[in-house]
Amino acid sequence: SFAHGATFGNHLLYPYAPGKQLAYIDTVPVAGAICHQVQVTLGAGYRVDYFIDVQSYRLVKSIHKDLRTDVLRSFGYQDYVLQAGMPVAQRVVNEVAGEWASTLVLDEVKVNAGLMSWMFKMPK
Repeated sequence: SFAHGATFGNHLLYPYAPGKQLAYIDTVPVAGAICHQVQVTLGAGYRVDYFIDVQSYRLVKSIHKDLRTDVLRSFGYQDYVLQAGMPVAQRVVNEVAGEWASTLVLDEVKVNAGLMSWMFKMPK
């Protein structure tokens, strides 16, 4: 659950990876926000629906479905803060089959102190 709740590295990365299909489904209300629903189907029998706020582009919710077992796991991302220019959800609520399973609460967010912003600047 902790890995699924992490802000970085979701299935929207590498859209052309073999066995992966992305589809825009609809624009729908979710948790008080209007969201784009983007569905990612993986060749391994797994599907993830991402609900992305149309104004802030922040992830509001994700629903993970194991297509072999029909088990649904959802994650609600709340209480965003900006840390070094990156939005980070301080609260992630996890539900399994519609029932609360866990809540991840970040007390403190720190960026990697060993990395400097100049390391990411493109050379002229």
